[in-house]
Amino acid sequence: MTVTENPVRRHRRRPAPLVVALAVIVGGLSVAPAAAEVIRGSDISPYQFSYDDCGFTVDVDGVFSSPHSMARVGRRNDASAFFGHDRYDLTETHTRRGTDTEVVIDAHGLLHDIRATRISGSVFEFTMMDVTHAELHAADGTLGREDGQIRRTFLFDTLGDDTPGGVFVELLTERFSGRFGGIDTCAALAEP
Repeated sequence: MTVTENPVRRHRRRPAPLVVALAVIVGGLSVAPAAAEVIRGSDISPYQFSYDDCGFTVDVDGVFSSPHSMARVGRRNDASAFFGHDRYDLTETHTRRGTDTEVVIDAHGLLHDIRATRISGSVFEFTMMDVTHAELHAADGTLGREDGQIRRTFLFDTLGDDTPGGVFVELLTERFSGRFGGIDTCAALAEP
C-alpha cells in the first residue's frame, strides 16, 4: 500500500484529492513513446494521513480510483508537461483516534488540467479544474453534501523528461464555486 501525506491539509473538511489526483494523472499512466499525443491508463491509489485541526487527532484511510485516466502530452518546448483529464471516485474513512468514531466521505468528479505555464526549468504553474460532488456519511445517515467546481493553481516540477510524473511543489490558489461548506468532519466526529 502506498502511503501519501496530503499537503493540502488545511482543506480536509472538503474533498481535496489534489496530490493523489496528480499522482494518478501524471504518475499512474503508462509511459508513452515520445511521439504519442495522448496517454491512457487507470489506477487505484490507496493513501493514509492524519490531522489534528479539530483539537483531536483524526486518522484517514482513503482510496482514489480513476478507471479511465487520460493525459495529453505538452507541445514543442513544453513536452514534459502532461495535461490530465480524469474521472475519479474517492472514498475516505475519517476515524477519531481514541473513540473509533468514524465518518466516510464519498466523492465523484472530473479533474482537468486546463493550462500549464513554464515558470523556470522544469517547473510549471498548472491550472486545474475539479468538478466534484461529495457526501459525508455516518452510520446513522448522510450528514452533508457539497458540489461545484474547485479551480486550483499549483507549482509542479515535471523533472524535464518525457515520462509522466514529477514532484508537487506548492498550492498557489484555490477558488470554490457552487455549494461548499456542507461537509464538516470535525463537527461530525465531535463528542455529543
